[in-house]
Amino acid sequence: MVLFFLHEVALPNVEFDDSAIQWFIVLVCIFFGFVAYGMMGDQQFFNALHSLKNVSPKSKPRDIKKRFENILSFTYSSYFLPKTAKRYRVLGVLLYADYLLSIGDESSRALNIYVQAFLHSPRDSRFRKPLLSILNLGRELTQDEMDLLLLMVHQEEIHDPTLNHYLVGLFLKAGQWSGKIEPIFLSALENQSTFSDEIIRFALPIYLSHKRTDELALRFYLLALRFSVKEEDQIKN
Repeated sequence: MVLFFLHEVALPNVEFDDSAIQWFIVLVCIFFGFVAYGMMGDQQFFNALHSLKNVSPKSKPRDIKKRFENILSFTYSSYFLPKTAKRYRVLGVLLYADYLLSIGDESSRALNIYVQAFLHSPRDSRFRKPLLSILNLGRELTQDEMDLLLLMVHQEEIHDPTLNHYLVGLFLKAGQWSGKIEPIFLSALENQSTFSDEIIRFALPIYLSHKRTDELALRFYLLALRFSVKEEDQIKN
């Protein structure tokens, strides 16, 4: 539009090289399309985050949680490049988890946020304690929550026996089996979990049906032989 105006309206009879103008227009578009637009997003994000750093105890939790959810949703907008969005989302999750801890929230959404916060900051025990507290309530978890907890277990350098025990019970009840779940079952057997008999009854047919002889399978067979199993001859052969 600018070039058309210059060539056809302002200077119709003048010939000149407009490459410099074209580059200028491109740079202006890039600046306003990416830099300025991103700066606007940054400002909005940090203003919203700052307003939630010192929340009054008298504030309604429902309203505060909605504002946190809006911040997390905002990080998925086109204001941010993927890496920037991920970094800002982590900041939002950590602050959100800290707030949920302060009000003792143990809802399913809080569990989701605690797990995410733990994954981003695994050395912060604050986010681990409420997870175990919620687990001890004995309520059933959704599939997404189970997947998040499974991620958390594999994130830890030292597995927590209480958490492992709880997860083993969940996976046995749901009849779930995968490469990520297998090490948890093996760990439970090695620690002589009260679920050991159930683990063997559930997992042994899976190993035998696939005729597995890999390292994990051999570990399982050796552990299973500590118990009285009718497939003992099949394992030894």
